[in-house]
Amino acid sequence: MQKNLWLATLAAALFSGHVFAEDISGTWQQIDDKTGAAKAIIKIDKEANNTFTGKILD
Repeated sequence: MQKNLWLATLAAALFSGHVFAEDISGTWQQIDDKTGAAKAIIKIDKEANNTFTGKILD
């Protein structure tokens, strides 16, 4: 009984993280891993059907 309660608590903690996830919409900057230089500016929008689209601005 204790083992099942512990496992249920652990599972609830692990899978509840998406509830608090932030929205990814906005303007993002891609950074080169090797040089640290900015490579592109990307705009991500949330559509009415809850999907996301991205567009490279620069």
